[in-house]
Parts: sequence; C-alpha cells; structure tokens
Amino acid sequence: MTTENGSSPTPAAAPEKPTPVPRPTPAPKPKPGGSKPKPGAKPMKPAGAPKPAAAPRKAGRPKPGSAPGKPKASAGAGKVDADRKLRQASLWLRHLADPTRCAILRILGTGPQDVGSIVAQLGGTQPAISHHLALLRHGEIVEPTRDGKFNRYALTPRGMQLREVIEKMAAVAS
Repeated sequence: MTTENGSSPTPAAAPEKPTPVPRPTPAPKPKPGGSKPKPGAKPMKPAGAPKPAAAPRKAGRPKPGSAPGKPKASAGAGKVDADRKLRQASLWLRHLADPTRCAILRILGTGPQDVGSIVAQLGGTQPAISHHLALLRHGEIVEPTRDGKFNRYALTPRGMQLREVIEKMAAVAS
C-alpha cells in the first residue's frame, strides 16, 4: 500500500512492554526439627531425660479404683477388713440383682450346663444368656470349662453359697 505522496506507510510503533521488576526471593522455610523453635513453643528435652512428675489430681476426683468413704489408714485393721467384706458382699448381691442371673444359678445348681441348654430352659436369647454368664464369670460365681467347641458352666464354691442364699430368700418370699 502506498500513500498519496507515493511513499510506503511507516509502520506504527509497537507499544512498549514494561520492564519486569525483580522481586525479592522469599526466605527459605525452616525444616521441621530445625534449630530455631517457634515463639511460645516448649523447648525440646534431650533424649533420655527423665519425664516430669504427673500433675496433681483435682480435688474432688477420687483415684481410679478407690471408693468414696474409704476408711483412712488410721482406722483400725478390723474396721478396714469389715468394710472390704461388706463391699465385696454388695458386689456379689449386685450380680444377683437380675432375675435371669438368679435363674441361671438355680439351673447350674443341678450340675454343669452349656449355654444352649441354659437358653432352652430359660427361653431367652443366646447372646443375652451369654452376657449374663460373662457377668457371673467376672464375679467369680461361675467358671467355664471347655468341652470341644462348647463352654460348660459350673458354679464355683462361692456360687454354690450364693445359690443357697437365693433358695432361702425364695423360700421366705413364698
């Protein structure tokens, strides 16, 4: 293309690109376990350092396994022994607080039985009867004996005594 005066047109000047401004490079991030701790962080202890003592227990929270009203060490030995026996008797009676467990003791009084025969006599479900037997086993009232792939349950000497108590109470109630 030519212009009126016959010369070729001058090309339009291309817009100038801005010169890139160099950006500062960020500081490298510290690696975990680096030498500088974070502000407010606890200092690391050298390997093999003894652990600090446990924090004191809050007032009002008893130690695990202790019972409220537990006798002090200054109490007489006879009182401590009597309190322990009463707590144990209370625990055994709680095991017998369910009519199903009382019925299981009466059934086992005739001799060792497997879970299936106890279920057949009581009419409950097998998981429920197994649960009751587990509670009685933890209370050392019954003990299992492996017979092939079955467990046969029998009364322990303590279980026999508790069965007698149940029979006497049943006689009084009737």
